[in-house]
Amino acid sequence: MPWLNPVTALVVPWTTVMLIASIPGALNPSLTDELWAMVFVGFLASAAGSLIGWVVSSSRVTAMRPKPAVRTRRVLKMHLGLSAALGGYGVMQAIDAWPVLQRLGGVQAIFSSSAALGNEYKYQYAQDRLATTNAALDGSSFITGSLGYLLFLGHVSLFTGAILWKSGMRGIASIPLILAAAYSLFSLQRTSFFMCLLIFATTALYAKSITQRPIGTVSRLSSGGRNRGRLAALLIAGGVMIPVLLYPIQQRNNATHNSTGFESLAQYLISSLAGLNQRINTDFRIATPPAEISGAVAPSEGLGAYTFTGLYGLLKRSGLDVPVAPHSLDYYSSEIFGVPFATNTGTSYLDFYLDFGWPGVIFMPFLLGFIASVALRKFLSGSVAALPVLVILIVSIIWSFFVNALLGDFRYLYLTIIASVALPWILYGSKSQRIFSHQQELASFRR
Repeated sequence: MPWLNPVTALVVPWTTVMLIASIPGALNPSLTDELWAMVFVGFLASAAGSLIGWVVSSSRVTAMRPKPAVRTRRVLKMHLGLSAALGGYGVMQAIDAWPVLQRLGGVQAIFSSSAALGNEYKYQYAQDRLATTNAALDGSSFITGSLGYLLFLGHVSLFTGAILWKSGMRGIASIPLILAAAYSLFSLQRTSFFMCLLIFATTALYAKSITQRPIGTVSRLSSGGRNRGRLAALLIAGGVMIPVLLYPIQQRNNATHNSTGFESLAQYLISSLAGLNQRINTDFRIATPPAEISGAVAPSEGLGAYTFTGLYGLLKRSGLDVPVAPHSLDYYSSEIFGVPFATNTGTSYLDFYLDFGWPGVIFMPFLLGFIASVALRKFLSGSVAALPVLVILIVSIIWSFFVNALLGDFRYLYLTIIASVALPWILYGSKSQRIFSHQQELASFRR
């Protein structure tokens, strides 16, 4: 396997958070044996699924197929159009949030130094979105929802942007990340930006095999040009990431006892682990969380409703009788670096357990690792259509230490399907164009 694979995607982040959480005094109460057991079982299942998927797929995947050259100008045009759609999606989200801002006195709720106002804005905005997603689909909501899903496809620009980034067009490639950062600052939350960043960065790492120059050609980029490219990358990364990392938590925790600045990042990293640690009982069981609707009971076992919250919610709104898990779980408190901290997250293992019990902690990581390895093998054999599936699963495994963000949001599942179909067409054009391009490339090699 290449160095970024389903196993390393699991080992690196989980080892990091477990080491931080194991520092004396970092977590109170400290990590329990039950927590270590769940993490260990989930890790073994994921690693086993990844290795078995890699071995099994070797006999079913053909040898490396030569690919035609990427049509950079075509990708650039598509990227700009997709970025415009992503910008339109952000505008649509801002319009949805405007009534909340009006109730709180306007846009100052985002920039106010009062943590109470920032937290109230984030809470009310989440409640408004929850009411919308729980309502049954009617004519107007169907039209609005369809437009939202259409504009959400602008996130395909994360894939095209990564391709352009590897081709040297750093500024234009970064447009979707800048838009994602703006939305994170507007909504005072960071997870959506991290998802976009991880999708972009993971695609860029794998895109080297797509954008590499044909044999026999020489790169015209001098060492000075490469150095300027690295400097531009650092400036873009710093200008986009640092405000998103620090500003939302600064606005929500300012004038409170909660941490701000870089200390909040360490709390952010191990907060889900702390939540899972608090939820696991000494008999290796996790209690069912309360439902969001008063008087109702959350499903137990959820049979997929917790892992695929967005999909099950959409099916319920369509009139199907399926279990629906709470969009937000109840809060548990612990001390992180001596500061009281309340969290309602508990890593992806919490969702897997609430859906299927301990078999879910084994089966779901195994399945994710297995499919990710098969997608990796197919991509390495030349299938560009496998890249979106591979990237979404790798990012899901990387982020499993915190929350089940991508699988739980149906929009990303939908994005994966569309991107798998559209990406080869964006990069190479129609099938006839690909054949013609490949023939030209072979002719140039002969010359």
